[in-house]
Amino acid sequence: VGAVTLVKSNLTADENATDTMIVFKSPTCGCCSQWIDHVEYNGFHTEAQDVSNLDLIKQEKGVAPQYQSCHTAVHQSGLVFEGHVPAEAMTRLIENPINESIGLAVPGMPVGSPGMEYNNRIDPYEIKLLLKDGSSKTYAYVDRSGIKYQD
Repeated sequence: VGAVTLVKSNLTADENATDTMIVFKSPTCGCCSQWIDHVEYNGFHTEAQDVSNLDLIKQEKGVAPQYQSCHTAVHQSGLVFEGHVPAEAMTRLIENPINESIGLAVPGMPVGSPGMEYNNRIDPYEIKLLLKDGSSKTYAYVDRSGIKYQD
């Protein structure tokens, strides 16, 4: 079963949920589970799928290698959220979709991002807006003071 078929069958399981997503992750990754806790706390409904070939799913969803992280979430709207994207930024894009976008990414695993908390440390990072042509632009910057959107 291809990832696209798997996503379609699982995302239609709960027709009453308004913010449902499937999260593809490695079965051994603890930070992915912590990120899932973060998004569920912020109102999203998730279904975690442990997969052995995350690269295939990322490729099918259009996430280029330079934007990749340890998990890939696909929202019922079709938007892709790669890595440790804050729920606030996800909600903002879902509620205000951008035509040329496929979703958001936090490349790598920055300390202090949701699921990557360590003491009170927050390393500044960018949230990338992933574009249909394979490129990206900065959607927001995150540092100790919070999220600064680039409107």
